[in-house]
Amino acid sequence: MRKPELIWPPGAESWRKPAIVAASLLLHAGLLAWIGLRTMGLGTPLPDQGPVVYVQLEPRPLMADETPRQPVAARQVEAPPLARAMTAPNLRDEDEDETPSPPSPRLAAPAPNAPPAPADGWTVRPRTLGDRIGQGLRTSPVGCASPDLLSAAERAICDDRFGRRAAAARPIEGTGNPERDARFAREGARRLAEY
Repeated sequence: MRKPELIWPPGAESWRKPAIVAASLLLHAGLLAWIGLRTMGLGTPLPDQGPVVYVQLEPRPLMADETPRQPVAARQVEAPPLARAMTAPNLRDEDEDETPSPPSPRLAAPAPNAPPAPADGWTVRPRTLGDRIGQGLRTSPVGCASPDLLSAAERAICDDRFGRRAAAARPIEGTGNPERDARFAREGARRLAEY
């Protein structure tokens, strides 16, 4: 016989879950309000961070054989003509021709850490991490399962690994049935002779 569950007070199942949800909402709203008031400077003050120390940075003295570097702000970079025309449209001479210059091709900057483009098929480039991972996957048991997709060197690696695994394998023993083992031996000898 199953014991009846004791719910105290009676009728508690109807208001228990809504009460828990309401208490959770009130607790979260109060916590978020307290955090918000603290960040705006209201409510309890933040602890004192201590006095502020101002430091004046000065350039260090130059060594005997050192030459001063040119500051970055003082370097002048020549802007392209189109950019100069766009930044200072009112500084043009009146006698300057109003026809636009022909468009000039823009070359994209090379990608950072990209290997240089090979000039021909005989150019040797350093192997990247992706190249090494790809070769490792091609010479893994998964890649060796499809030898038609591999190069000759990768096929040789797969064959060598297969040969080493075959040499380390346990030799085939009999099945325990002498009649069957003798029949298998006769069939194997016959097929070997036919080959």
